[in-house]
Amino acid sequence: MASLSKGRNKIFSSIRKEMEENDTLPWVKGWTTSSPRNIVTGNTYRGYNLIATMGHPYWSTTWGWNSLGAKVKKGSKGTLIYRWVSIRGKKKEDDEKPTSDFKTLKVWYVFNSDQVEGWSPPEKDEFLSIKDAEKVVANMPQRPAIKHGGDRACYSPLRDEVQMPTKGQFDCPDEYYATLAHELTHSTGHKERLGRPQLADLSSQHSYSREELVAEIGSCFLGYSMGIEPNLNNSAGYIQYWQGQISSDPKILMDAASDAARAQDFILGTSWKEKESDERSKS
Repeated sequence: MASLSKGRNKIFSSIRKEMEENDTLPWVKGWTTSSPRNIVTGNTYRGYNLIATMGHPYWSTTWGWNSLGAKVKKGSKGTLIYRWVSIRGKKKEDDEKPTSDFKTLKVWYVFNSDQVEGWSPPEKDEFLSIKDAEKVVANMPQRPAIKHGGDRACYSPLRDEVQMPTKGQFDCPDEYYATLAHELTHSTGHKERLGRPQLADLSSQHSYSREELVAEIGSCFLGYSMGIEPNLNNSAGYIQYWQGQISSDPKILMDAASDAARAQDFILGTSWKEKESDERSKS
């Protein structure tokens, strides 16, 4: 196992310090979901209702839109949704026992935000791209396809494709690029790149967990090359969880950090020796 460079070791040591000083660190996802929801209650739709409302994030009934000062456009066709509602049994005057509780199906017609007047979606701050980060992504050798949409951030080895939520869903640009760095680190394990064994065996809990360690440590390493400030406390929480799925043996983390460093070098198009030489020339 190769040793970590000075810069990487500083990052890695900070992560380990966070983990050593805190038995349980939280991890917070850096983006919000765009699943269809009732704009009045904030509840997201599930099951059939989710399928019926896909394609638009904001919905409500005529009454709901009216309560927001909006009006459903004349001629708009509503979308049917339903929910099972529990009804408590009632006791009759001439009967000691109440009737049994039962469920009944309630249906509503809802309308999406494109079907109303007098309401605008919540404004989001303009996404400000980070030049250094965009350059790293654009120049990555053998870069996988990167697609945006939906609520998941993931890498598919089968399709060799990174899936990301839209940029506007992220809390800030740093969170977007840190998440992208995580998924790109995963992609370096593809058999046509670095060929990490665990990426070919994600059905194994051990392999899956170890690959998550590599990706998150790699995201922290790559973050500084991208010109962003990784949230090391949040990353430590993520790493702490996945290490807990395998072993408390510190060697597990060191091995993952070595793989993460190689992944960073691949993404940047540099070799381990070139990185070591460059850092020594700066010191």
